[in-house]
Amino acid sequence: MTNVSMNAFENEPGVLKFALLVPRELVEGDTSMYSIEEYASQDAFRSHLQTQPVKDMFAWIDSENIYTEPPLVHRLDSIDGFDFIRPELIQEYDPYVLWREVAYKPGASASAYPLWRKVVQTSKDESGTIMYGVYNDTSGSDKIVTVEAYKEEKYLQLHERSTTSLELKQATKDTELLNKMTILRLQGGFFYKPPSV
Repeated sequence: MTNVSMNAFENEPGVLKFALLVPRELVEGDTSMYSIEEYASQDAFRSHLQTQPVKDMFAWIDSENIYTEPPLVHRLDSIDGFDFIRPELIQEYDPYVLWREVAYKPGASASAYPLWRKVVQTSKDESGTIMYGVYNDTSGSDKIVTVEAYKEEKYLQLHERSTTSLELKQATKDTELLNKMTILRLQGGFFYKPPSV
């Protein structure tokens, strides 16, 4: 997958993200890996699947028994104005990455979106927050996923104690069914590439 991500970075302008991550706190026997990918369009995704590194990767997957269980795939839809990324993220050797899944009671997510937008907007003023995105998880209409990156752990803690984050928690505490956070370490690939690449 590192070959796939390197090729995407160097030769595929339509691949906007291809980050390869593992849980930051490794537990013995845990072989999970996260691949966070973003494409400029459906055509960019289809084109990516036709590249030789991707074909080689799938040939390897098909020839080996690599999965302990079927891979879990989240298809996320971006929401206009609900994400940002700082270009300096490309220079961060070890960003502190958070994958968060939040599920709400049926119909309750609509009232949470204005609060999430506010969290995203105020995160832009947090010097240690270098990426923040809130996405619709297409597997359920009342489920969202956030992908966040911080310069280091202390900036996540500062973010969680911010006024807007606390407002969101207070306002949605009775409608949340799930709020699962996984802390990740970037092992390869990229969250950002300059527009000229």
